[in-house]
Amino acid sequence: MAIRNLSILTISLLVLVLGCREPFEVEVPSGNSLLVVDGMITDQPGPYMIKLSRSSPLGNTDFPAESGAIVTIQTASGHSEILEESMDGYYFTSETGLQGEIGEQYQLTIQTRDEATYQSDWKLLKRSPPIDSVYFTFMEQDSREGLLQGMQTFVDTRDPTNETRYYRYQWTESWQYRVPYATPFKYLGNDNVRIIEEKETCWMEVPSTSINIVSTIQNDQDIVSRHPILYVTTKTPRLRIRYSLLVHQYALDEEEYFFWKNLKETVNESGTLFDRQPQSITGNLHRVNSTEPVLGYFSASSVASKRIFIDRSIDVPEEVVVDATLITLCTSDTYVIDKSATSDAEVFEAIDRGLVFHDFWRDFVNITGYIITTVPCSDCTYHGGTTEKPGYWID
Repeated sequence: MAIRNLSILTISLLVLVLGCREPFEVEVPSGNSLLVVDGMITDQPGPYMIKLSRSSPLGNTDFPAESGAIVTIQTASGHSEILEESMDGYYFTSETGLQGEIGEQYQLTIQTRDEATYQSDWKLLKRSPPIDSVYFTFMEQDSREGLLQGMQTFVDTRDPTNETRYYRYQWTESWQYRVPYATPFKYLGNDNVRIIEEKETCWMEVPSTSINIVSTIQNDQDIVSRHPILYVTTKTPRLRIRYSLLVHQYALDEEEYFFWKNLKETVNESGTLFDRQPQSITGNLHRVNSTEPVLGYFSASSVASKRIFIDRSIDVPEEVVVDATLITLCTSDTYVIDKSATSDAEVFEAIDRGLVFHDFWRDFVNITGYIITTVPCSDCTYHGGTTEKPGYWID
């Protein structure tokens, strides 16, 4: 699967001038909005995505798409590609188009509908060393909600050439889950049913939104050891059956490392991205012949990836309780309509109200009632997952 974009944070909330280690505020005239640029190029097959939007006034979390722009990625060796806008503000290279190469330099150019031109600095696509290992350990942690139990994941890597020094990590979580009252039937009346697709088991995928960086510049050797990636708590259903974590590692230069470092510090100071709107963070983009700030960062890096699986029955201690909220709620949501002269009408009335026929209630042989449940308890796709098993999934 191609890695299409990295930075899914709303960078338009924050401001930093990377040319200085000391951040300073940028004066933005009242009513003006700034261009926000989000995207990168890697050594993985495309398409690559560039997302363009506009910043919003203080307190407004709506970031309008910047549509109708001409977006171009060019190389120092003379190749270029104009990206196609597939939906408002989202621009893609073609599947057979430009592909990033280690050691090549890239520049992003944007011409907006009002004929303003924006460019990134030339960006060298750096080589990321392979990930040595991704692993996990069961841990307890204190939190505002009390003592948590869960799995802490870590990454180890090293660069024998001592040339990388700055790293960024992103990941994709995926997990298997089931609903307790999936039905393979549609009720037709008069105790007749039709077989339908049973949506009992689903898989969910969620990309990371956190900033996770590390530097080895203070060390004699370029070694990342036991660097924490993600804590997966048992208070979510992720660990209930089987869980997978795919970790991506990117090589940064010093400038980009400090971009992400300052952005992370600003986000932490404000609590969350939307608690309050601090000054915005600028990166390696600028408007041509203008001092107008541009928000975001155009990145280039090779990608090293590694996947792990965590199995509830093997890796989570047997005595540990994993979230079972869905099962508990569904038990209380399920009820039986006793068979009677009016029960067919009652079943159809329940279905009309959005409930679901699950199965017949029997006394060994005879049908004595009809089990009724809700869509969240019978259709796993209701919770956002898909019934299609991922190609990488190992049972």
